[in-house]
Amino acid sequence: MQSQPIQIQSEIFHEKSLLPLLFCVALIPLTNKLNRATCGYEVRGTETKISHLLYMDDFKLLGRSEFGD
Repeated sequence: MQSQPIQIQSEIFHEKSLLPLLFCVALIPLTNKLNRATCGYEVRGTETKISHLLYMDDFKLLGRSEFGD
């Protein structure tokens, strides 16, 4: 089976590829504060706590429960 040729209408500009990096750089101060905080999800069997995950343009906050128990 063959499809019809796809016409490329535009190209990815070099500047646009920097946006995820700039997002991460802008969140460094928040990441530093969260790393110093004593809240977050505690890894079972250790004293390690994970308060957030940051990857590309995704940011997740983690806690012990939905209700803050």
